[in-house]
Amino acid sequence: MKTVDVSIDGAANWSATELGSDAGPYSFRQWRAQIMAPTSGDFSLMSRCTNTADVSQPPDPNWNPGGFMRNVVEKVRLTVA
Repeated sequence: MKTVDVSIDGAANWSATELGSDAGPYSFRQWRAQIMAPTSGDFSLMSRCTNTADVSQPPDPNWNPGGFMRNVVEKVRLTVA
């Protein structure tokens, strides 16, 4: 993986994250980011990975019958109280 970016405005803007150590191919890799969330209400936090060939995860999943190779921008709905 080359980068992980996050968005809180529906993918209009992306911000870089700080990557943790690389444990090699097929391993998980930690990342962290600071975001400026709205003062209240709901919003979506989106994350996408870009590989070393500069190919980013697509916004929509490409499902296959076996459920393998899930590759999509991840979205998490959050609420600020």
